[in-house]
Amino acid sequence: MKRFLSIAALVLLVVLAAGCKKAPKTYSIVGSWELSEVSTKAVNYDGVKVSVYLTFTDTDFTLYQLIGNGHYKKFNGTYTYAEGKLQGKYSSGSSLGSVYNVQIDDTKLELATAGGKEVDVYKKISAVPADVIADVLE
Repeated sequence: MKRFLSIAALVLLVVLAAGCKKAPKTYSIVGSWELSEVSTKAVNYDGVKVSVYLTFTDTDFTLYQLIGNGHYKKFNGTYTYAEGKLQGKYSSGSSLGSVYNVQIDDTKLELATAGGKEVDVYKKISAVPADVIADVLE
């Protein structure tokens, strides 16, 4: 009987320990991000300066983009982010162009198009630099 109680107690501890797993941490897309890597099969950016900053609020985004030389262009819009999918519309009404598969942690945001033709990697930053905002050509 004593042995049975010991085994039962051990089984109970194992079951309780298995049930106490921590839920995976969820990360918020809200904040500012800087493009750090572009992996694409669709466009060749070799030798061309590409600079992109993204800022997400709860429902809106602002994108600052510079490709080549010149000034940054600013784009605004709204987005939805749920179950690892990001989609949105620019304020002009046009679509972001893709539903992005999102991988995110506290320092990195990866946006991948369906089929993985393009994967953009962003690093978390405190804010879009003031010189980028000042360089926007309206």
